[in-house]
This record gives sequence, structure tokens and C-alpha cells, in this order.
Amino acid sequence: MMMTFAGGIMGFLWSLMMIVGMTLPVLLVIWLLVAAGEQGIEKKKEEPTPLETLKIRLVQGEISFDDFQRLKGQISSGV
Repeated sequence: MMMTFAGGIMGFLWSLMMIVGMTLPVLLVIWLLVAAGEQGIEKKKEEPTPLETLKIRLVQGEISFDDFQRLKGQISSGV
């Protein structure tokens, strides 16, 4: 009587299910970590504060230093 390799087709399917069952949780954890990392990156992309915007406009020459001082005072006082 000849014996088949690991029970024939059922043995192959059982082996395949075990491989998928072991790799699927690992891939799921990796996917969750990547997704969490991408959300963290998106949160860091915030809009600049009004003072930062004012400093950028000053450096780019859009406003004068006197305007900068005046607007900075308005931002600080909350007007």
C-alpha cells in the first residue's frame, strides 16, 4: 500500500491555510503600524500661527518692519 504525501489534496490545503493563518496577522499588524504612522505625519502638517505668517511676510518683503511691529502688537493684544 502506497502512502500519499501529507494526505493528498487535503494535506496541501491544510498546509496552505496554516501559512495564510500565520502570515495574515503579521501583515495586519504591519499595515496598522504604517497607517498609524501616516496619520501622525498628517497631524504634524499644521497651519502656521498668525505670528509665524507675519514673520514670513516680513522676510519676503511683503510688509515693512513698522507694519510688522504694529501687526504684532495687534496679534498680541488679541485685536
